Amino acid sequence: MRKLIFMLLISFSLYGQKYDNIWPMGYNYDSCTYYIDFMDSFEIFPTCLGVEFLNISNSSICDSMGNLLFYSNGNRIANRNHQIMVNGHGINNTNNINYINGYPSKTLILQKPNSNDLFYLFHSEYPTNFNGQISYGNAIKFNYSLIDMNFNTSDGEVIMKNIPILNDTIGGGGNLLTACKHANGQDWWILLPKYNSNVYYRFLIAEDSIYGPFRQEVGYSFSGIDWSGQDVFSPDGSLYIRYDPQNQAHLYDFNRCAGELSYRQQINVPSRSNAGGLPFPKTLVFYILPMIPLFFSMICRQQI
Repeated sequence: MRKLIFMLLISFSLYGQKYDNIWPMGYNYDSCTYYIDFMDSFEIFPTCLGVEFLNISNSSICDSMGNLLFYSNGNRIANRNHQIMVNGHGINNTNNINYINGYPSKTLILQKPNSNDLFYLFHSEYPTNFNGQISYGNAIKFNYSLIDMNFNTSDGEVIMKNIPILNDTIGGGGNLLTACKHANGQDWWILLPKYNSNVYYRFLIAEDSIYGPFRQEVGYSFSGIDWSGQDVFSPDGSLYIRYDPQNQAHLYDFNRCAGELSYRQQINVPSRSNAGGLPFPKTLVFYILPMIPLFFSMICRQQI
């Protein structure tokens, strides 16, 4: 079905939002570590967190005022009081904490479009042995869990858990997972690569459903130890870049209406390291482009 979307955005509510204000940190079994608060300035608070192994997988979300809502290590979900959330055990279909003592596996939290209380946690699942421990290799499933913050006096509850939306080997050991806003300013695009290929899967996170996976073959075919790198969108969502020391950096244009990549170029980065990451600098160009939809109307043709 093909839709024609027309919008005029005049809201200035983007200013002052602090959804990434608090960063829980940790290493292996040591849960009594610290979190970083960026509310007014950079400040470190020692505390006993609700989960361990935040060095392997780590995602958190705050409300628009910067107050912590919940966070996850890819195995459990902890609430704002640093306690395991109701039904927050067994993420990725295992209760064995050693499940995550292995390859990094990125998790991603997105607020459901046009909802104040519902949040998705996206996570990649590895095969496990008879003890429930990870079988080293590639992530083989991409799942989501749904959290409702209306429950338990706003401490939240996991109301849907481990819902599979992709069965395939996932690139980057599950660590290559990123998202950006759809051009309509409401929905989300999620992007993740297939292992040892030039295939990318994308999902459209809309108010009524999760659409996908949509499959695209484009650009350079990554191989080898791609788990040692990172991928990221530019702040305005128009560019996507993926890097690891073996395959080097590869830059793509991204169409925020259709959710499709177009290969641009390879960028060679001299390095003796076996791992690496990358950011997009917030230059003037990238600061200006996200603001354009606030003043001008946009027409997109969206294929669903």
